[in-house]
Amino acid sequence: MSDTNIHDHRFCSCMEDAGFQPPSANGLNARAALLNAAFWGRGVKLRVSFMEGATDLKRRVAAIARAWPDETGANFGLEFWIDNHLDPAAADIRITFTPGIGSFSRLGRFAQAVDRTQRTMNLGWMTMALPEPDARAVVLHEFGHALGLVHEHMNPAKAIQWNKERVRADMRASQGWSDEKIDANMFHRYDKSEVFNTDVDPTSIMMYPIPPEWTQDGFTVGENTQLSAMDKALIVKAYGKRPVFGG
Repeated sequence: MSDTNIHDHRFCSCMEDAGFQPPSANGLNARAALLNAAFWGRGVKLRVSFMEGATDLKRRVAAIARAWPDETGANFGLEFWIDNHLDPAAADIRITFTPGIGSFSRLGRFAQAVDRTQRTMNLGWMTMALPEPDARAVVLHEFGHALGLVHEHMNPAKAIQWNKERVRADMRASQGWSDEKIDANMFHRYDKSEVFNTDVDPTSIMMYPIPPEWTQDGFTVGENTQLSAMDKALIVKAYGKRPVFGG
């Protein structure tokens, strides 16, 4: 990624409510990177509703997001409420498409702290015109957060050697973020006791694009648009393998 195209990239801001303490994650011990406190628990079926948006757009989001259970075989499900006349407020994950405020999601079970009349995820960049690779990058990333995954560059397994002043300058200009928001979303690292993690995965759907000028050692990451092998392995390790019934 060069200096000239950083403005073309989209960066979500991860949202969590530090005051919310969800129940124990079925005894899962802290071991890339799923926040223990945000873990839903094995076997959960997450109900997903849309608080606005055209039916075609809802179906596009659902088709992309289903890669998480379908490609991993992990022990959780996503149940999308589209044109079924159920109250969106009753769902676990509630989506809006409000433009101009970016894309973001509450981390896993922290969504339970959100008032039922409010969204837990916004897909502000999603439209029917958005190219498929970009749509996959946005939807898979935000649903990763909804499953409890943090940004991969916050993984405590390996510290990224940031050129912090360059990052701050670029993010101020391209995203309009304050230095406080930049520091919280770019430079924070979780403690090893807080996350269920693998080694840092540059190909993870949860990794931000990182141009080489943002790091002191030239470490760089492109824009990832699909689940990596380590993404899939992490989700299976955390949520377990989906049981197979019958002969």
